[in-house]
Amino acid sequence: MTCFTLLAVWLLVVGLRRFGAFAWAWSALALAILFKYQAFFLMPLILGAPLWAILQAPPQERPAMVRRMLGWSSFLAAFCGWLFLISPALDAQVGQWMGGEAQRGLAIPAPQVVWANFRTAADSLGSIWWACLPGLAWLGLPAVRRAIWWPGLAVLSLAALGWLGGMSLYGEQHYRQLVALGALVAALCGVGLAGTQLTLLAALRNPAWRRWAAPALSLLLVLGSLGELRGALADAHDRTLPDRRNDLATYFDTSLALAPYISDVDNHKTFNPDWGGYRGQNRFPQYAQALIWEQPIAAWRAAGVEYAILPWWLHEELRKTAAPLLAEMTLLKAYPADDAYRDPGMVVYRLYPIQHAASGQVGSLRLVGYDLDQRPVRPGERLTFHLYWQAEGPTPGPYVVYNHLAPLDGRTILGQVDADPLPDLRRPTSTWDDPAETLRSRRFELPVPPDLAPGRYRLITGFYQRETGLRLLAPNGEDYLRVTEITVR
Repeated sequence: MTCFTLLAVWLLVVGLRRFGAFAWAWSALALAILFKYQAFFLMPLILGAPLWAILQAPPQERPAMVRRMLGWSSFLAAFCGWLFLISPALDAQVGQWMGGEAQRGLAIPAPQVVWANFRTAADSLGSIWWACLPGLAWLGLPAVRRAIWWPGLAVLSLAALGWLGGMSLYGEQHYRQLVALGALVAALCGVGLAGTQLTLLAALRNPAWRRWAAPALSLLLVLGSLGELRGALADAHDRTLPDRRNDLATYFDTSLALAPYISDVDNHKTFNPDWGGYRGQNRFPQYAQALIWEQPIAAWRAAGVEYAILPWWLHEELRKTAAPLLAEMTLLKAYPADDAYRDPGMVVYRLYPIQHAASGQVGSLRLVGYDLDQRPVRPGERLTFHLYWQAEGPTPGPYVVYNHLAPLDGRTILGQVDADPLPDLRRPTSTWDDPAETLRSRRFELPVPPDLAPGRYRLITGFYQRETGLRLLAPNGEDYLRVTEITVR
C-alpha cells in the first residue's frame, strides 16, 4: 500500500509537467486502495491535481486535456463502482482500521488527535525528521526557491495533510495505519534537509568554500543519522533470522486439542490463514488479544479459553512477582528469548493446572500427572481421563499408549483403551524431543465392565510398538506405570 501510494504521489508530481502521467497516478492509487482502503484519502488530490494542471495550461490545449481526463474518469468510476457495489468493501468495519478499540463513527478531530497521529508517523523516523522544519522554513530564500520545484512540494505536502486529516477522523491511530504518512513525512524531511544545505551554501560567498562545504554538510548529515542507520541495519538483519512462530504454529497444529487462545499482539496472526499464512489442518481461534492478567483466570476459563501464549518477558516477570498465578496453569511449551531468532520469545500455558501429580518412567518417557473426570465410577460407565508426559528424548519409532483397569495386586485386564498418545497422529513419541515440554494426552475413555464387582482397582499405563508389541520398560524392569487407584461402586 505504501509503495503504490508513494508511486501515485510521484506520478502526480510528474503529471504537473507531463499530463499523461496522471493516468498512471490514478492506476497506482487504485492498486494502493486494493491493498488498504485508507489510500482512498488521496482521492481529492488525485482529482484536483489534473484540474489544477488544466487551469495552468494555455487555453488552446485545455479541451484536449479535458477529454483525456474524462477518459480516465470513466476508469475511476468503474473502479469505484466495483469497489463499493460488487466487492465487500463496505462490509469492512472501522474497528479493523484501528489499532485499539473499534470506532463506529466519524468525528472532526481535535488538534491533539491530529498532532498525536503526526507524532506517531514522525517518531518512526528517529531524530532526523525535525530537520524538515528549518529546511521548509528557508524555502522562501531566493537560492532555495530556484532549486526546489514548488508545485511538486505542494503535492507532497497536500498528500501528507490529506492522509493525516483522513485518518484523524477515526481518532488516534497505531503506526500501521500511518505507514504511508510516515513515508510522506520522510520525503518532506528530504526536502527540508536539501533546503538546509542550499541555504547554508548560499550564505557562502567564496567559491572554494562552497566546493568543500557541500560534501562536508552531506557528511554531517550522514553522521547525524548514524543512530537511525544502525537501527535500520539491525532491523534488516532481524528480518533474515528464523522465526519460531512458525514452530509454534506447527506445535499447536500437531500437539494440542482444538480450543481458543489469548495472546499479545506478537501472536495475533500466528494461526490466521488469511493474515499470517497459517497452513495447519486445525484452526485455533484467538478469543482476544490480551495478556493473562487482564482478567481473572476463572473468567478466561468461563469464556471457553484454554490456552494463553505469553511473551517471554511477561513469563519471566510473573515468575518473580506472581508465582501463584502461574501455579493455576500448566506450562506446556517454552520458546525462551534468543538473539538467534526473530521472534521475541514466548511460552504456552494451558489455563488449568494438572489435577493430580504422578510419577514414573518407562524408556525415555516420564509420567508427570493426570486429570480424572470422575471418581468413584459405577459398572457400565466410562472412566475418562488425560495423562501428562515429559520426554528425556524421542523414542526409536512411534509408540502407542495402553491404559488398563486391573486388580490392585494383578495384571488381569478388566478394561482397556489403547490409542496414539496425542490428539493428532502427526506428533508421535519419536518426535518428543524437548525435555522441558509437557504433553497432554488425548481424552481417553475406558469402559468399565457392567458386571465388575464393586471394589478398589488400579489404572495402569504403558507404551508399546504397534508392529512388534515391544514395550518400554521402567527402571525396575516393569513394563507399566501405576497412575492411580479407582473405586468402583
